[in-house]
Amino acid sequence: MPVDREKYQSFDDACRTGINNYILFQKFSAFRWPAWVNAMDHSGGGVLPYMLLNNAMRDSLLFTNFLSHHGLAIDMANMFSPTYAAWSLETWIVAGGEVYRPADDWSRVRQERDTKNSLIHTTWSNGFCQVSHAVFGARSTVDEVVIETECVIKDRKDASVLFVLRPYDCQRFGGVESVKFVKESLTLEINGRKSICFAGAPEYAISGDGDRGSDIDPVIDDRRVSAESKFGMATLGLAYTLKKGENRFAMRISLDPAGEPPFGTFNFNQAKDDFIAFSTIRIRSGANALLPDKTMQNWLYGLKISMLTVSMRDLYDENGAFDYRAAYYAVFGSNRMGFFTEALKYVDHSIGRFSGNEKSISFTGVIDLCYLLEAIADYFIHVRDVDFLRERFEGVKKKAVLLFNYSRKIKRAGGHDRNSLPNYAIAEEHPFDYALIAHALGQYSYLARCLGIFGEELKYRKESDRLAGIFA
Repeated sequence: MPVDREKYQSFDDACRTGINNYILFQKFSAFRWPAWVNAMDHSGGGVLPYMLLNNAMRDSLLFTNFLSHHGLAIDMANMFSPTYAAWSLETWIVAGGEVYRPADDWSRVRQERDTKNSLIHTTWSNGFCQVSHAVFGARSTVDEVVIETECVIKDRKDASVLFVLRPYDCQRFGGVESVKFVKESLTLEINGRKSICFAGAPEYAISGDGDRGSDIDPVIDDRRVSAESKFGMATLGLAYTLKKGENRFAMRISLDPAGEPPFGTFNFNQAKDDFIAFSTIRIRSGANALLPDKTMQNWLYGLKISMLTVSMRDLYDENGAFDYRAAYYAVFGSNRMGFFTEALKYVDHSIGRFSGNEKSISFTGVIDLCYLLEAIADYFIHVRDVDFLRERFEGVKKKAVLLFNYSRKIKRAGGHDRNSLPNYAIAEEHPFDYALIAHALGQYSYLARCLGIFGEELKYRKESDRLAGIFA
């Protein structure tokens, strides 16, 4: 059976990631792994598939400050991972020579997002200590996420909290070649860039050996302020002694892959108040409804938060190519949440990115063009802004001609040896693409009608109906 080679490439990339993960898992067998690995190891004997990919714990919370192109993913065990790198920050409790991690006990983790302002609150209790996190956004010279941590301990006095930089995220291992704690600025320098800034100095720093395969071990107590690994498995923990009662800590993580959070005095209370005020306004903008059911009300605002976390970065695939399908769904979702400014931004960006040849167009170009026309029509149907349509129609018309000419050449089913469905890897056509082309022609027909160009309306409607009849 023929295979679509372009789609196979993405599968091949995933296979390479999985094999690399497994190799590192074998070499660093003494490591403490993230919760998703522990969830896959049902037997507890370290028996995992050779292609080690996360298929057990893919749910996570995504947080942004509504301004950044990147965000912070929070998995079900409170592992904090920036979307631009393959490293994470975990919170461990060390007591009596034992290490307690949420990744080993995630059933005790509770997470909640306040849908009024997007703040995330998490708690984890291990019996003698409760660890809580509050996550909110900030902006200094770079976009940031702030994590405030509270550790409440009842009786035990010989305990510490470790904030540990880990060389993995929810998908990949091997993300940290070097990590260093810079005492003067209270920052963690990860792979040569200061990425995390702490509010207070730790009691000490502790590391493992990223080349020999050893992990952080409080019994060995290898106190070093830096670690390196040619395998990308460097790890470092910052330790703070816990006293009886409440213990509070705070840190800032950069959401900018090229920027560094400024160190020095930082007003955390003011930053939280500012973010709450800003995020409340953003979430309450657009569509609103007062629903009697609290759960439904939270779902509505949760959907709005999800759309506000979308950025231009999400409109490009892993190879850097513009994804018109993703752009269409960003427009689709933004329109239904009443975020028309964002939807217009995505529409205009999509129009600017399209570079179809005026004489011919490939199958991929046709599919891209269909999603572009669908996005334009979806936006217009919601806002009914005739000026928007009139100002862009000449360019849209030229693009629609390409689609029309392509469609006219389709005389029967069976003329394609590929399809546009992302996960349908067989190199053969699919009725979905005929339906998409026919619908896009119909959408353009409607746009022409709204501008009173009835000749165009009838021409494209007729072609849409003809094509639909082939596969209907």
